[in-house]
Amino acid sequence: MKPTLIAISGSLLLASGAQAQEVRPAQGQAKRPVSDDEVGRFALVALVVNQVMNDKALDQGQRNTAISQSLRRNRLAPQRFSEIEHASQTDTALQQRIRAAAQSHIRAVREHQQ
Repeated sequence: MKPTLIAISGSLLLASGAQAQEVRPAQGQAKRPVSDDEVGRFALVALVVNQVMNDKALDQGQRNTAISQSLRRNRLAPQRFSEIEHASQTDTALQQRIRAAAQSHIRAVREHQQ
């Protein structure tokens, strides 16, 4: 993987759909509110997903492994990631929360690199 997250664009959220589309929420399942902690973890995984999906040096198996590891490290089940990703497609407040969390993660990486 590339060592920096700085090149990630503001549209990182929906790039996560490639992995998340494989896991759909069960029909009729009640939507749970998304906590601030989950938003932060989702944003971090989405950043990793975006980076991994754009890394041409990785094959699909390596991409899947990297995404699975990121989900595990960030304590986010694939099902919940998918639920949040789908909810963010129509919930503008959630989109803003995720975008702010992602920007915070990117700022932290930039500061750490200096």
